[in-house]
Amino acid sequence: MYEVTSFSANHVPDLVDALTSLSAIDPLYPPRAVVVAGETAKWLLQYPSLYRAVALVDGKAVGHVQIVPTMNENGIKTLRSVGVDAYFSENKQVHKMFEIARLFVGTQYHGKGLGKLLLENAVEYLENKDLIPVLCVEETQTHATALYDKSGWKLCGTFENRLGTNVKVYS
Repeated sequence: MYEVTSFSANHVPDLVDALTSLSAIDPLYPPRAVVVAGETAKWLLQYPSLYRAVALVDGKAVGHVQIVPTMNENGIKTLRSVGVDAYFSENKQVHKMFEIARLFVGTQYHGKGLGKLLLENAVEYLENKDLIPVLCVEETQTHATALYDKSGWKLCGTFENRLGTNVKVYS
């Protein structure tokens, strides 16, 4: 049985397992150095979140999504929001934009609709708070870009992140 529920610290070990399975097919997610150093849990939890949810299969956390602000509490833009701004600078509601981030599902659960459930859950959370969802994803993450395209997200453009990787911006 599949279920989406609020994140708790008890889910971290299962999520580390899911991320480890992903790193075998995508060396950028999570970054290989993070997995090798045994810091996957730290990487997962490093950013403050407005919201986090997990996908459960028979009580085991196999997927995750979080919502992060595009500005910090002092109104200073986050690194990724600088790229987002290039596509939304004319929007007077940039302060209401939040990025759906760290969306993943363990490889053995790909193709079962869990990523879509997590994405829909995050969008619903933001819309209920009258906030605007945006997505940023590295071009190499083809599973993610396929999900966003299939789910009707509009590709707004790309920018190069601080690591030199092209990042797609969706709204």
